[in-house]
Amino acid sequence: MARVDLHTHSHFSRDSVLNPAAFVRRAEAAGLTHLAVTDHGGVEGAYAVRELASCEVIIGQEVKTTAGEVLALFIEEAVADGLSPGLATARIRGQGGIVVAAHPFDVFRSSLGTSGLMELGGALDAIEGYNGRSLLRGREARARLFAKEHGLPVTLGSDAHAPRELGRSWADCPDFDGSAELLHALDEARYTTSRPAPWLLPSSGLARARWLAGWRPPSLPSGGGSARQPS
Repeated sequence: MARVDLHTHSHFSRDSVLNPAAFVRRAEAAGLTHLAVTDHGGVEGAYAVRELASCEVIIGQEVKTTAGEVLALFIEEAVADGLSPGLATARIRGQGGIVVAAHPFDVFRSSLGTSGLMELGGALDAIEGYNGRSLLRGREARARLFAKEHGLPVTLGSDAHAPRELGRSWADCPDFDGSAELLHALDEARYTTSRPAPWLLPSSGLARARWLAGWRPPSLPSGGGSARQPS
């Protein structure tokens, strides 16, 4: 069995305080076997975590489209923010990636909502039905109902931005290799969730303040895929 978290953020997201080393320590302590690093605006953090991790690290990104945010999983290069949903998903799929609607009905974040979900239609591969930072559980239930009605798999993500958020929620599913096997494995997933920890949310404000003060994580010296600009 695999223990999976498909929505996390390293400190390459300006609202996260999770540096790659701390990220890997927490992931290993939580027994995660597969995780997706889905930073805002780039894939540098995902490559940095992959270099240190003993578990499988999926290169991903949380992409902000003009209709709301989607998770791009199994990509190699960053996708530019601010594109239309159709263009963003085309660029994700052009890399062999899959498209997941992130917290689609969360009113406190940039979410697709019903109109955005319907606009994407067949371009969606899965729906995030469990999000570790969602304060309104009814909105998550609505996402799972939408997934059921449209025959889409349900994903889980801790949406961790701080060390203590990583490992609070996870999905157990059959082991998989690659995106197609993941989507099939999710049909048999068992989800373990915990209530959001509001006392951890201010960590995002701290992270933003550090960015505004001029602090930036170092770029990877190895370059390669992690250094590529958004397409």
